[in-house]
Parts: sequence; structure tokens; C-alpha cells
Amino acid sequence: MHDARARRSLGYRLFLLAAAGVVPLAVLATFAVYSLMLDRQHEAQRTALDLSRALATAVDAELHNTMASLDGLVMASQLDQGDIVAFGPLAQRTLIHHPHWLAVILSDEQGHIIFKASSTENKPSLKVLGPDSLQQVMTTRAPAVGGILLGPQSKYSFAIRVPVFRDARLRYVVSAAVVPDAIANVISRQKVPASWVVSVFDQHGLRVARSRQHDKYIGTQGSPSLRKILDTSASEGSGESYTLEGDASYSGFSRLSDSGWTVVTGIPRSEVFASAYQSLMFYGTGIAASFALCAFLAFLAARRISKPIDQLLDAADALGRGKAFAPLSSEIQELDALGAAMNAAASERAHAEAERDALQAAERDARQHAEQASKAKDEFLAMLGHELRNPLAPISTALELIRMRGNAQIEPFRQIIKRQVTHMTRLVDDLLDVSRIAAGRIELHKEAVDINRVVEQALEATAPLIEKRDMPVAVSLSTEPVWVEGEDVRLVQVVTNLLTNALKFTPHGRIGIAVQRVGSGVEIRVQDAGIGISPELLPHVFELFSQGPQPLERHTGGLGLGLSIVKSLVEMHGGAVTAQSAGIGQGSCFAVTLPMVERRHAVPAVAPVREMTPASGRLLVVDDNVDAADTTAMALAAAGYEVRAVHDPIAALNILNDFSPDIAILDIGLPGMDGYQLAAEMRAHPRWSGARLIALTGYGQQADRDRAAQVGFAAYLTKPVEPEILRQTVARLTVQMSGVISGSSTDLT
Repeated sequence: MHDARARRSLGYRLFLLAAAGVVPLAVLATFAVYSLMLDRQHEAQRTALDLSRALATAVDAELHNTMASLDGLVMASQLDQGDIVAFGPLAQRTLIHHPHWLAVILSDEQGHIIFKASSTENKPSLKVLGPDSLQQVMTTRAPAVGGILLGPQSKYSFAIRVPVFRDARLRYVVSAAVVPDAIANVISRQKVPASWVVSVFDQHGLRVARSRQHDKYIGTQGSPSLRKILDTSASEGSGESYTLEGDASYSGFSRLSDSGWTVVTGIPRSEVFASAYQSLMFYGTGIAASFALCAFLAFLAARRISKPIDQLLDAADALGRGKAFAPLSSEIQELDALGAAMNAAASERAHAEAERDALQAAERDARQHAEQASKAKDEFLAMLGHELRNPLAPISTALELIRMRGNAQIEPFRQIIKRQVTHMTRLVDDLLDVSRIAAGRIELHKEAVDINRVVEQALEATAPLIEKRDMPVAVSLSTEPVWVEGEDVRLVQVVTNLLTNALKFTPHGRIGIAVQRVGSGVEIRVQDAGIGISPELLPHVFELFSQGPQPLERHTGGLGLGLSIVKSLVEMHGGAVTAQSAGIGQGSCFAVTLPMVERRHAVPAVAPVREMTPASGRLLVVDDNVDAADTTAMALAAAGYEVRAVHDPIAALNILNDFSPDIAILDIGLPGMDGYQLAAEMRAHPRWSGARLIALTGYGQQADRDRAAQVGFAAYLTKPVEPEILRQTVARLTVQMSGVISGSSTDLT
């Protein structure tokens, strides 16, 4: 018996001790807090009901005061004689002394308005407002209060009507149109706490006054939860509801017996339970103190088994350091079992730790590399995404305007610029998707290409840099055409990158480029006498973002992408590229080898020149790049459109006041307000009338296109865009707006 009792688990004993001290206290605290919250709830409902009764008395007094003022008009001698004209000045004087009255109205015994004095300068309307209350007076022959109504001048008011008897006969009904501010003033005079909400509703459940945001909520109904409380025939009551602001509250209401109006007072639940929360914190502190006491008692009980616990601590310490330890022997089953398990685990620990360390090291390296690559890519895209495209847009549009003028003498020069702009556009597209370039997922449009011609075009592209040198580039081409199968633009890009690299790093000295046959292939060799490449950097020159040490002024520039692009493109053409350098200051040599193909006579395709079709419509161009906005406007105006160009969002919104465009062409990266926000502002403008939006921007990522589609852009064009493509897009949207063709109007491809 002694052994069975002594080998009870330590957890079992400590559990009984903690439960004995804490559970009753926790139950008592919970019950006490719950009871306190119930008391606070009932007290809040009683307070709200009492205040509603008091406010109902004040509102009823205000209504009766108005009736008493009307009684002065009822007793007017002019009504004894039926002199309505003479009654008018008396009514006007009464209006002056009652600033909350909008009008004094006199109706005959049939309910027709025969006189109306208004406090406004506008001609008073003789239309009866609130005929229900007028009919009530004529039927009951007693004063009545009407519901709140929106008058012809967009002003809310309610009518208070008093019958006029002469010789025991109903002759007239005198009415006062009173603004709700009269009731709001009654509420404000009661000094209700700012956090409480008081509302007054008419007999139809429409709000007459409110202690908070009175003007905003005149004429509205109460929240659904409040209407549920008020949907009863009782003269007063209380319950839980939510304010129009969404705050939980305890509300009490009281109805006026004469008018049927209802006064409601709401007390915020958070304010009601503030003291209960304090009590909850108090009881929580007590429970925490009880836990501390239980811990102390558990410590006293654990002293009887301190020796096996100390042995367990020593064993855990040894296991943590990977050392062996003696088996445990105690009176506690769990400790003995734990000691055995620790002995079994110790032998596996060293092996597991070695594997863990290796995995953690590999994971850290992989994460670091991934974070570095992601950071470099994001910074690169953010820097180039918009700024590189913007200058190309006005250049491309200006070239199209030059073409339209048809000057044959400058056409060759225009073609050169056009070819280089197209080339740069293609490069920018690739730079904005570095991962696609590095993975070699660029689609090539292969054909027979003469390498001699490729080198000539690369020299033409780098001519501005070559002209700045004091020594020309030595060029050695093959004596006859050397044909390879590839894409002309991409191969020009390869040679241009190599030449640009040599020109940047060879401020002075010889640079040469040579084309020669090497077996069944052709070799393009670019050699310079520049700064050279260090032995440490040479194996990594073709890696993404690889660069040598840069001076602070970075006169060589670059992002470390050119050689990586060269390697990817050359390999996609089935070739190879190598780099050689004797070291710093010894120059460098890059050699590209490509397989040759059988000579072919490729006839370059000449795109037919399309004549512009006369167009019509009003267009608005918004771009903070003045050149881009003006050239785009000129190109569209030449097509026959009426075009306005502005350079900031505020000017765009202002021009809508006197100009209603059919289509707006917006840049996204605008100052102060981006294109998405401008689109929303324009759609809210009354002169917009459903015109279409075209995004013309330097941002070309898929996320940008998706956001444009959500905002409602009908088309998304990336700078620089061919003027013909822009004109076709505008023409298509113009036709869609006229209803000639059907279908979806969104084209964000």
C-alpha cells in the first residue's frame, strides 16, 4: 500500500493542489463579474428610460409652446371678419419672433391653403405638405403635430396645426412649419453626455432630431436593432441596440401621447461596463495571486522529491551537451520513464544535430542567395521600369510625325533612328523581366542573318560612344557574307553589348572587332586595351549582376546585366562565348562562336505604309512628360481627332469643366495623383458621361495591367507604342462607344 501511494505521479499531486486553490476562486470571480455586468446593464437601461421620459416631457413642452404661440393667431380679430389680407402682416410679425418657424399657413374648412407667410425670400408654395395632420385636425377638431417632411426648398420641417372656431364652427386651420433645429435645441439644453445618443422620431418612425450629427441624419429611420425595440405599442421600454455608427448601446424610449412622437436615449455599452472591466481586472489579479500561492505550495510539496528532480536536471544538462549520464532511480514513475527515454535519445542526438546543422546551413545559404537575388531584381525593376520607357515614347511618336510629312531627304535618317528606338524598346522589355532573360525563355524569330551586317548595325548603334573617342574602332569583317540562323535584333544586341562594354572600360587605347570563319562556325572577337578583368572576377563575368569594384562616381555605369544577356542569347543561338584577360590593366577579349548555315537569300519584309483614315472625336491626353504628351496629341490630331493635352492631374480635372472627351489617354506615374486615382476622379465628374480610358505608361508588369482592369481602363498600352497601334486602339474604342460593334470593351493585352 505504501509503495502504491508513494509512486503517484508528480503531475497528479500538483494538479490536485492547484485545482483546490484556483478553481473555486475562478468560479466565484466569474459569477461575481457576470452579476456585476447584469446589474450595470439593468441600471443603464433604467437610466436611458428615465432620461427619455424627461426629454419627452421637454419635447412635449416645446410642441405645446408652439401651439400656444399659434393660439395668438387663432384669436386674431382679422379672422373674425375673414380679412385674410389684414391677417398677413400679423403672421409675418409672428414669424420674425419665432426663428425656427419656416412658414405660417392658413387653410379653410375644406383644407385648401388660402394664405401662407414664408420666412424665406422665395415665393411661398401653396401646396399642402403633410395632408394627414391637416385632415386629423379637421376630423378631431383638436391641435395636431405632423411628421417630418422634405419641403419644396429641400428643407426639412414638421407642421403644428391648430383649429380656428368661430360661432362653434370650424372656419380655419392655422399651421406653423417648424424646422427640426427647434427640437435639436431642446436636446442640447439637457446637457446629455457627449458619448450618449438621443434621437427624436415622429409618428412615422422618421428622425426629427439627433444629439450627434443632427443635420446628417434628419429624415432617416433608426438602425434595424432600434426599430425592432420600437416596433411595439407600448408607451415606453428599453433594450439593446446599435447606433448608426455601429456602436453597441443600451436604449430606452418614451412616446408622447398627444403627437405619437418617440424620444430614444442610447448609452454606450463600453461606458456601462467600464467599472465591470475594472472588477474583472481585480479578480484576475486575485486569481493570479492564487496561482502564485499554489506554486509556492507545490514547491513545498516538491521538496520531498528534490533529489530525483536534481538527477533529472543533471541528466538533461548532460543530454544537452551530448554527454552520457547515469540512469535515474526514484519513487516517481514518470521520472524513471523519462530517464530511460533520455538515455535512448542521447545516442541519436549527435547524429541528428549534425544533420540539422547541415540542413540549417544549406537553408541559410539558399535563403540569403534568394533574398539577394530578389532584392537586386526588385531594385532593378523599380529603377528602370518607368524611367527607361518614358523617353522612348515621344521619340517614337515624333518619328511617326516626321514620316507623315513625307520628307524624302531625311527618310534614311529617320529609318536609322526608328531602327534604334525599336532596338532599345526590345532591350527595355527584356530588362524589365530579368528572370526570363536569365532562364533563357526568350522566344526567337530565326532567319538567315549575315554576321557582317550584324556587326555593322552594332557599330551604328554604338556610334555616339565611338565618336567621343580619340581613336576609332578597328573593324575587320569577312570578305564575303557569313550566314547564321538566328534573330537579327538579338544578335545585334549581343555585339552591341560587347562593344559597349569595351567602350566603357577603355577610355583610351585600341579597340578592335573582327569577324572570321573558324571551322564550321564563325567567330566574332571584340578585343580592347582597357582596365582588364581580375583573376577573381573572370570566372563570374557572365553571371547576373556581376561587376568589378566601382568608383564612387560610377563613370562606367551599368547594372551588371550586359554580359549575362550576351551569354544567354548566344547559347540560345547554339553558340558559345568566352572571356580572356591577363589581369587588371591588361585589357580583355571576348569571343562569340556561332554555327554557320548554308547561304540563303533572305528578302527583308517591308511593312506596307497604311494611309490614315479620317477620324473624329474628342481626346484628352494626360502625361507629366511634356514631350510625350505633346507628340502624342500631335499624332492623334493629325489623324483627325480634336485633342487636348495637359501635364498634371489637376489640369486634367479642370479641363473637364469645358471639354467632354470621348476617350482619355492617361499616364499612370503622374505627380501628386497617379493614373488610377485620376481615373476614379474623372469618372465621378458630371461631364464624363461614360467616356473610355486608355492607359499609356512605362509600367509594364502584369500586376499593373491587372490593377488597370480593376479600375476600369478599356486598354493598356506600354510606352513606347507605335502611333498606328495607338490610333487603331482609339478608333476601335470610338466605334464601340458608337454601338457599331458589340462585345467586351476591355483590351488590356
